[in-house]
Amino acid sequence: MKVSYDTDRSRAMEDTKEWAALALPAEDKVGVEDPREMERRAKAAADRAHTRFIVSTDAAEHLEKIAPYLEWGFTHLVFHFPGRDQERAMRADQYARPHVVPIVFVYEAPFVLTPIDDKPKSVADWRELRRVRNVETNGRASVLVDEYAENWSRCAWVRIDGVAELLTKGEDHRHAVAVLERKYAQYRNMPLRDAPIIRIRTEHVSQWHG
Repeated sequence: MKVSYDTDRSRAMEDTKEWAALALPAEDKVGVEDPREMERRAKAAADRAHTRFIVSTDAAEHLEKIAPYLEWGFTHLVFHFPGRDQERAMRADQYARPHVVPIVFVYEAPFVLTPIDDKPKSVADWRELRRVRNVETNGRASVLVDEYAENWSRCAWVRIDGVAELLTKGEDHRHAVAVLERKYAQYRNMPLRDAPIIRIRTEHVSQWHG
């Protein structure tokens, strides 16, 4: 699904122009083999690019327009954000949009294990971390692993979606600490000890490669 969200509507509209070729009718694309010619035609259609996207400054409006697909029985939707600043599309805010953070992890089927370690954090109490609060209130999480190469035929990614929980004590917690410390030599100088562990039970896996 093609969505363009921003609190600034003019920016949400402008972002769609990156994919202006989508607004070209079929007869304007058939037989065009020169990418420079396709680019020229796309630029001419830039002012119509927004017609191929859900464009809004209101997250609720996006949800309203997506809802029919869920009613039709779709269980997995892939969202295409058009702007160049892809990181901006994934940042979180107080309206429960996705919260994305880089992690270290171990995959031990069917679980992904990732620690809340002693690296500097934005808050003093780990319980106040947004990722922790998300786990406690939402219980859902996704892990995306990607491999990028200038040769795009070698690019690949895997995304794991699942149910997340916090481990703070017990045998499961001790086992998670042990496997993480075995994988990452850095934890020899930064022992995890009683560090909380986020454990994600895999429910669905998506993947792609060039």
